[in-house]
Amino acid sequence: MVLDYLISPREAKRRPYEVFVVAALFVSFAVLAQLFIPSIRGSIIIFAMVPAIPLMWSLLVREEHDEEEEIQACYRTHYWEGTSVTSILSRHAALVEVFSFFFLGAVFAYAVWAAALPPQQTQALYGDQLNELNAIRGMNTGKFFDIARFEYLLGHNLQVLGLMFAFCLVYGMGSVYLLLWNASIIGLVVGGKMNEGLLGVAFGFLSLLPHGIFEIFAYFVASMAGGILSVAIMRKHYKSGIFRFVLRDVGALTALSLVLLAIGAAIESAY
Repeated sequence: MVLDYLISPREAKRRPYEVFVVAALFVSFAVLAQLFIPSIRGSIIIFAMVPAIPLMWSLLVREEHDEEEEIQACYRTHYWEGTSVTSILSRHAALVEVFSFFFLGAVFAYAVWAAALPPQQTQALYGDQLNELNAIRGMNTGKFFDIARFEYLLGHNLQVLGLMFAFCLVYGMGSVYLLLWNASIIGLVVGGKMNEGLLGVAFGFLSLLPHGIFEIFAYFVASMAGGILSVAIMRKHYKSGIFRFVLRDVGALTALSLVLLAIGAAIESAY
């Protein structure tokens, strides 16, 4: 394939901002594919996911390898200080940065296409995303912190989180699909505001920003945790003492993602 050779894992970690452009190209290819072959349902996600998987998988393999080397060094020196969530996140900061730029690039491309295409084509391409948005908006009763809406949103987000973790574990990088799915929903909201000018775009972002930061970061963390665990199992680290350190990191990252999701759902339920 041509698209999956646009940037190497090493280049992605050195210059993560370039992943923004690569993600936008992946999404644009997917949208064009859907326009030319409308019978393939959901291809605006699938055709963007396929070229992204080799890059993301290679990054996770490198990340797990780096963690293995760090653990082995700690074994030799009998010193280990990376026990807090902050230190765990700092060790994986470069990977989170790559995921962030990939996600933002996808959001940008989905938003531009949603704004540029005629309304009928936008509805056809983003039909599933529109249904998701309508379901969430239908839960809005106008109350401040509606407990029923909070339970619905939290339950829905936990399902997405669980699927993301499971997809990482079973399929390696299946979570890319769910990252792109969320990017397409946000892109659809922002794209709908683009015709209103910069003020409309800013309002679209601000309407999603308070809770979106927590939810999306939770998905990043869960993807990373599931991916690292998947690579560790693939490399049979469960046969060595290294695995318990991997499990500790994965457990801490998973717990963090659950807390972030709860905060995001609580904020979204309040407006």
